[in-house]
Parts: sequence; structure tokens; C-alpha cells
Amino acid sequence: MRPPLLVFCLASLPFCLAADVPGCQHDSCTTCIRHPTCVWCYEPNNRTARPRCRSRERADFPAVCHGEKSDPQNAYGVVRDEPLSADGDVENILQMSPQEVNLTVRIKETFNISLTYKHMANYPADIYYMMDGSKSMADDKDMLHSVGKELAEGMKKITSNLQLGFGIFVDKPVLPYVSTMSKNEAAYSFKNVLPLTSNTSAFTEEVKRAEGATNQDFPEGGFDGLMQAIVCEKDIKWRNASVRVIFFSTDAGFHFAGTGR
Repeated sequence: MRPPLLVFCLASLPFCLAADVPGCQHDSCTTCIRHPTCVWCYEPNNRTARPRCRSRERADFPAVCHGEKSDPQNAYGVVRDEPLSADGDVENILQMSPQEVNLTVRIKETFNISLTYKHMANYPADIYYMMDGSKSMADDKDMLHSVGKELAEGMKKITSNLQLGFGIFVDKPVLPYVSTMSKNEAAYSFKNVLPLTSNTSAFTEEVKRAEGATNQDFPEGGFDGLMQAIVCEKDIKWRNASVRVIFFSTDAGFHFAGTGR
């Protein structure tokens, strides 16, 4: 019985060598070239069972795939590469080069891109302080007024190109969220008290003058105000090229879908 067994093993050896490596056993060009090491051999006259999806890492690859083939290569090109901005140039801020590239990468492959970055001194910074205007935040408002000048001076150590703004939110100005009988200032959703400005003294004064309001329930309309501060760019006076920061201060939760209007 041993000779037949020996003949069987020798006969199966060429079949094992002909089988391709794992990952390249595909029956269509589309699925074949999704693997980074696989190549699709067109061979239009091939009427045998020889696979067309082959691995370029095989030693016999040139012999088995010598005709037209599909083997997409990575492509990289620089579209925009302008000089980096000089310190103080706030009109056209460019801190990274190149600014725009075109890159075509084969699936599951990696491609390294070299970038140059230069941190520009005195980069514009817009800081908007959004505070809960309910009466329970009165002590926090007083604290913000007292540290407002220190906040501005501390930020100017990082950048002299600084703008500060101030806004207040309370709650949706309808029942049952607010009290319509209160002697305090009528409740409001959001007020842009001070659009962004480089006048830091105006910031502390507006914080001091801000009046609080009352509402009925514990959650506030903070997200209503936050959305307006983000979307209403012209009213807040966000600059196009600046670091934009919103400080959000509240002592309560917020209304969300399912809790009312």
C-alpha cells in the first residue's frame, strides 16, 4: 500500500504550489485589486482553470502573469503650496504646507505625506463666555466680573490678538418653562450681550450690568443659546481665521428632545 500512497503525495504537490497565497483567491478584478499585493491578470484567451488573481510576491509571478494586468498604484500630487505666513500677518494665515494635495491610495495600503508646520505668534483668538442667566447663578456672575480683567491679561500672555464676548441664556420664554408673573426681568432664550471685541473693559462692564431672570423648572435652555452662538457668526462677530472658544457656565441640566418644544 505504500507505493500508491507515495504516488498520491507527489501528484498533489504541483497542485499545492499552484494555489495562490491567502488573500488573492478572488474571482473578479474588483475584489482582487482590493488586496494590496494582488494583481488581476486579464489573459482574454485563457480557457484553463488557472486563477487570474495572483500575488506579485510569488516567485513565479512574471511567468504566470506576463500580459495585460490591473495593478493600481498610489498617486500623489501637490495642488496648493503657498509660503507660510509671517508673524503678525492676520489677513492670510497659513501655518501648514502644503495646503492642498491630491492622493489616490489603494485599499489597505499606507502612504506617508510630509507636512511643514510653523506656529504663528499672536494667532487670533476669539473667546465667548456664555453664562446661565438664572438667579441661582448670581454669585457666579459676580465672580466672572471680578476675574474678567485677569482672564484677559492671562490670555494676552499667549496672544495679543484677543477678542472677548459675552452672552446669557435662561430658558424657552413660554409656559411651563418660565414664570410670566415674576417681578424680575422677563425670561429670554438667549441674549448676545456683547459681541466679540478687543475692548476688555467693555467685557467686565457688560458682565457687571447683566440682569438675571427666573424660570420654573430646573433644566435650562443652554443648548438653544449655544446653537445660536455657533450659527449666528455675524452677530457674534467670529473671525474667519481664529481660534474659537466658548466657555459655557451653568448649574443645571438642559432641555432635550421629548421634554417639550
